[in-house]
Amino acid sequence: MKLFSLLCFLPGFFAAQSWVQLADFPGLERDDGVAINVNHQLYFGTGLTVGWALSRDFYKLQPGTNSWSPIPSLPEGAQRQYASVFQGPNCFFVFGGSGSTGVLNNLYKYDISASVWTQMASISGIGSAGASCFEFGDKVIIACGRPNDEVWEYTISTNSWIKKNNFPFGQRFRASAAVVGGLGYMMFGLDEFDIFKTAMYSYDINSDTWTKLPDFPQLGGRAYAALKTIADKLILFGGFDSTNTYHKDVWYFDPQLVTWTQSSDFPAAGRKGGMSAIDGNKLYYSCGITKTDTRLKETWVLDAPVGIKESKIQTRRFLIFPNPAKHHIKVEAKEPISEELYYRFLNIYGIYVKEVKSDSGEINIEDLNPGFYFLEISSNTGYSEVSRVLIE
Repeated sequence: MKLFSLLCFLPGFFAAQSWVQLADFPGLERDDGVAINVNHQLYFGTGLTVGWALSRDFYKLQPGTNSWSPIPSLPEGAQRQYASVFQGPNCFFVFGGSGSTGVLNNLYKYDISASVWTQMASISGIGSAGASCFEFGDKVIIACGRPNDEVWEYTISTNSWIKKNNFPFGQRFRASAAVVGGLGYMMFGLDEFDIFKTAMYSYDINSDTWTKLPDFPQLGGRAYAALKTIADKLILFGGFDSTNTYHKDVWYFDPQLVTWTQSSDFPAAGRKGGMSAIDGNKLYYSCGITKTDTRLKETWVLDAPVGIKESKIQTRRFLIFPNPAKHHIKVEAKEPISEELYYRFLNIYGIYVKEVKSDSGEINIEDLNPGFYFLEISSNTGYSEVSRVLIE
């Protein structure tokens, strides 16, 4: 097991974000498979393996012990890549994708207690491969993919499909999708002309409407990226773009502020098409393919920051002034202390952006962009307090 701390820090500080490499995926190397979390158990399977072979095998990863074990494979003949996956009560579902006969419209349910696969109702159409999937409790939205721009709603409790309004902005293949705050978010992907897209959209299941949001703040578009929900934020990782760049960057999206913040990069090669799932504030990412067409079986977990709040301390030990500030901030103890102090600035996502040790308590902040920050003051004896500061 390898631990990569992605932020430089002073002694006594812990990294805000770190990737840990786990035991390799136990099946063949692959890309374009699926992953899902059900009851804090992670399930990975399907995809395209070495030799360009479609797969149907599945494995379970236990987050507590980080150990792998096989579960029953999809039925014979149901192998696929580019499938969609979503969870239900003590079960999960695998829909569509690309199989040996072409694009698939079928749906399979895996009952975790019985360890049995059951074929469920199919879409009354040609189906889709590389579609986006949004989970809204008992209802699930399958949007776009190839070869169409259709949107379908599946109701888990009744095992039934209904057709929704088509996606109004054209076809999207291998776009990234997640749900946060009751809205679905879809971004990136390839259109019907294989053009990489930078656009992002929100979806309201109640009104069946799509709203275009500001584009992702980076040129080149992207596809095959992982987009997941952690707390009230979205986390984006990987994918590739129109310049054939295979990304290893990590971004956080705040849906309330409609802003993106870039964090520290993944410590290994950029990749696309891996299988990803969330458990708590941890992003699990397995397999994928690199720029040299090397399929992988590496498995990593990212311990992601989910934000920080101002300390609720009755009697604070430090004064911070001026606040708001422009060029420097002064930290002054209310009473004489002999402890060694450290100072860390965190942005609104809880990501460390500046760390210093100042004997005088005066901190230069000219290298920080204007905005709200949290200043964490900690000592070598274990004391810590956090205050909000505004930099103009």
